[in-house]
This record gives sequence, C-alpha cells and structure tokens, in this order.
Amino acid sequence: MNKIQQVRQATQKLYSISNPVIDWNDWVFNNHNEVVAYWVRDLATRYKFDSEAVEIAAYLHDIAYAWTSKNDPALDEQTDTKAREILNDLGLPSDRIDFIVEKIISGHGMHEGQKENLPIEAKIFSTADAMAH
Repeated sequence: MNKIQQVRQATQKLYSISNPVIDWNDWVFNNHNEVVAYWVRDLATRYKFDSEAVEIAAYLHDIAYAWTSKNDPALDEQTDTKAREILNDLGLPSDRIDFIVEKIISGHGMHEGQKENLPIEAKIFSTADAMAH
C-alpha cells in the first residue's frame, strides 16, 4: 500500500466514527475529500507538481471535521496537529511533513487575501478544493 492509500485509509477510519457535533462525516469523506483527491489526480495529468504530496493533503486538509465543526476556532490547529500525527505515524520525514502541512494544507486558504510565493502545490490544492465545492 502506498503513502496516499495509507493516508486515505487512516482518514477514512477517523471519518467512520460519528461526529458528536455534526453528523456529516460520511458526506465529508465521500463527497468532498474524495472529490478533491480526484481533481488533484486530474490536474496532475496537465501540470508538473508533487502530486503525491497534494493528494495526501486532499485527504488531510479537513481532518478535524471528523470530530468538530467548521466553526471551531481551533479547527486549523487541530487539523495541522492530526495531519502531522498521521504522517509521522506513517514514517514520513519531518521535512516532507512540514511541506505538506505548512505549505499545502495551511497555505491553500485565502482567509487573509492573496498570499505571495505559494508553491505550485498549494495553488493546485486550492484549485482542486475549490472545484470540489
């Protein structure tokens, strides 16, 4: 099983547990994360980027939704922490974990307006995430 499949399996396991705050885990995993991953794979046929890292991010970027709501002020921090835990458990090197979490997952949102100097992976991920909405 490759790293993408391992991350997919780990996140699917978390989403299989009922969220006590809002019961939408099946929907988020099947109708959002899987769709984001699909668009990442599609974009990888047209552009050169680290598609493994971006597809991994597709499964991890909303992971805190598995146990809390999108209105939780600690959502991003919880997502980053759990993503790091999953990737560390899979044996990814720390620089790879940092790239996925800090540059792709944390870098994809435009909450504070346009961000400069984003790697192409963050831009591709942001595009795939937007296409899934």
